[in-house]
Amino acid sequence: MQPAFIRLCENTMKWTYEVRPTAINYTDSNVWTWAMHAYSTNAMDTDKGIHYLIRFGSLYAYDTRSGVWTLDPGSSRNASQYWGTRAIGYFKGMGLVEATTDDATVALYNDQTKTWTTLASNLANFASGYATARYNPASNVMIFGSTAGSSLYKLTADRKVSSIPTPPVAFSINTGSGWFTEDPSGGNFIFLDKTGAIYQYDPTTNAWAAHGTSPLNAGGAGITTSIPEYGVIAYYVYGSGLWLYKANGSKCP
Repeated sequence: MQPAFIRLCENTMKWTYEVRPTAINYTDSNVWTWAMHAYSTNAMDTDKGIHYLIRFGSLYAYDTRSGVWTLDPGSSRNASQYWGTRAIGYFKGMGLVEATTDDATVALYNDQTKTWTTLASNLANFASGYATARYNPASNVMIFGSTAGSSLYKLTADRKVSSIPTPPVAFSINTGSGWFTEDPSGGNFIFLDKTGAIYQYDPTTNAWAAHGTSPLNAGGAGITTSIPEYGVIAYYVYGSGLWLYKANGSKCP
């Protein structure tokens, strides 16, 4: 069995198998090691219909309209061979952003010139641990950080990077330890701890606050994503099924 690249069409609610990156050797015995650990290594440019995937120091771009993958020649910004240390996210109006604990920097990618521009470097407590990056179009803010020391930073539309307060609990993005997701209904960010406790970060007040508890098995393996059209966060947790959470409102659609 080998990894699959599957796409869900929201108009028809049907799944289709898409073309996998041709530059990847799927017979490699280590293919499952990186394929089953997504972290923040995928990003979507919704304007151009380009899906980005970063793996082992290389950046792949998938054109959802033509169904063609390309291996970008200018993507190797550093020598990392470990998927967990690099996180990407697409900042609308700015471009593809990468935060990496390899060299404690955050950089902006130019898809025309195939070059990177450093936005911030020597970020405190960001030189180790797993990296994550989440962009919220509702507030036009990206939060990125590291699991080492719960170090988190905020990137705004003016390209300024600033640190944000440490979360109330140990921050983690490892499967079974915690999920960090943007809340499309209010522009905030939600961290669901493995204990089931929910915390909300408000980028306008720069503060964390307790936000209730979750009934699902928060310690299980799973994935999460936001669904802007409905203003909800979807959690799929092994053993607990699929759950929808609306952080700002009493009812899900």
